[in-house]
Amino acid sequence: YTGETMPGIQIPGLDLAGDDLTQTKKGQLPPIVMNGSPVPDGQTQPGLPGMAALDLAGDDLTATRPGRVSELPAAQEKEVKSARRKRIQNEAPGFITNTDETFRFVANGENRFFVNKNFAIGTQGKLDTRETSTPRTYERIRMYEYKRKELIHIRHLGRGASGFVVKSFYIPSKRFVALKHMSLDDAKQRHQLDKELTAFVKVQHSQVVQLEGAYLEGDRIVIVLEYMDLGSLQDVIRRRNKIPEKYIAQMAKQALEGILHIHQKKFIHRDIKPDNFLVSSNGEVKVADFGLMREMRDETSVFTKTGTLCYLSPERIQSGNKYSYPADIWAIGISLIYCATGKLPIPKDFWSLVDAIAQKPSPSLDTKVFSPVFGDFVDKCLVKDPKERWTAAQLLQHDFIKNAPDKRELSRYLCSGEEKTMAHRAEHEITLLAREIYHNRERQAGDIFVGNKHIGQLAKQLRVKGNFLAPIAMAAWEEAPKSTKAKYEFWKPDKGVL
Repeated sequence: YTGETMPGIQIPGLDLAGDDLTQTKKGQLPPIVMNGSPVPDGQTQPGLPGMAALDLAGDDLTATRPGRVSELPAAQEKEVKSARRKRIQNEAPGFITNTDETFRFVANGENRFFVNKNFAIGTQGKLDTRETSTPRTYERIRMYEYKRKELIHIRHLGRGASGFVVKSFYIPSKRFVALKHMSLDDAKQRHQLDKELTAFVKVQHSQVVQLEGAYLEGDRIVIVLEYMDLGSLQDVIRRRNKIPEKYIAQMAKQALEGILHIHQKKFIHRDIKPDNFLVSSNGEVKVADFGLMREMRDETSVFTKTGTLCYLSPERIQSGNKYSYPADIWAIGISLIYCATGKLPIPKDFWSLVDAIAQKPSPSLDTKVFSPVFGDFVDKCLVKDPKERWTAAQLLQHDFIKNAPDKRELSRYLCSGEEKTMAHRAEHEITLLAREIYHNRERQAGDIFVGNKHIGQLAKQLRVKGNFLAPIAMAAWEEAPKSTKAKYEFWKPDKGVL
């Protein structure tokens, strides 16, 4: 409304179009007229039974009035209180600000939290972080609040120094995820956890493995990550011995896009190698494993000697030298030669390796076997002087990358010869899920085995056709009541069962 009175209500002396509404007017306000009748101060307003009029001139409107605001039926009031209690119990406590304290466990009703200076992670899937510069990331990790009871563990994917990784099925979203379990037992592991989570939150990108959330389970933090179904690039090389250079071009493109983003966020990865690139059957290649990642902040270079020896650049090998972002590019070059030949281009013996990197010419590709443009691309990665080594941004403009096939072509290559493995895995995992849900979870979750929409979603994730998966899923759900009542997480069937 602009300068008009609302229908049935007249408030004299207030010109909404002309008055300065930010200024406080002195004196007694004129009486309010409703439906032609003045409303006296302190009396019930006509048409609004039970609501006492406010003395706008005399009442202190900032004061809390005693008594109940409203009378709810007992059952409804109990429900409201229960909902409020549940919400409060799931609210994360504040971060640690005391410099003498590095972490603590906090109980909040049924929820329990691990809290440090940067994160608060609860058993009910609440993940809060100080990092606010990436709102899209925050929206993503708060999309679901992961709880152990809503996850079905399927199989182990790997184990490292700080914990192990499990493939799991998240019932609410009907999606497969990867769960990285990290121990809180000692200070070193807690520091590692903080570094990894900080890096995940700050460097989220389409070519970086996505952080989905986290939760507390016993003495471990479980980090929820997107699932990449073909494992690492190292796994791909192990299965195929080596990769044709035209597909390496698309892999290198995606890897460099991820590395460029990490460098732009002022981080060095420091452990670039085929093990730390994850691959999916839809042709995606993403940077992973941030255990050694270092945030540069105000520094332009670092000294710390850490990483995988065979992939260390000359400036990292030589004692006392500083290094920076170019060290990651050297490791990309060594990784590409390994992808193309199936062999590391440098010796594994420590002293021979040091001599080869520090004293001998940089490794290169045989141009009789590989194209000159691929050879030149690798040479640009492996320039010994880090100041002359090409950056990720420059390499993305190289002809080798510009002529790369698209992701769909890479996907067809990655899936070729894997059809039987994928089909067998799909049958096994559907059977596991059906039995675990029937015996140990809410049975309404079994709708994933009968609905066309859900079958299609599962088939896409398992890289099989819907008309192949549909009868398998229905048979698995019908068979589940006949199976032995037991825990089926990590179940491995006897030979001949599937």
